[in-house]
Amino acid sequence: VGFVKVVKNKAYFKRYQGKTDYYAQKRLVMQDKNKYSTPKYRMIVRVTNRDIICQIA
Repeated sequence: VGFVKVVKNKAYFKRYQGKTDYYAQKRLVMQDKNKYSTPKYRMIVRVTNRDIICQIA
């Protein structure tokens, strides 16, 4: 039987607190496609104990 470490650290609990308002996120990302034919990009920022991770989606 393999040993599986249960990860319940700060990042785990933050993820399951529901801090992301998906409705507001959708409002930020959506823009009129008839006016602008390009999608609107958003920056995703994750803050960990050691570093800050950014990604453009």
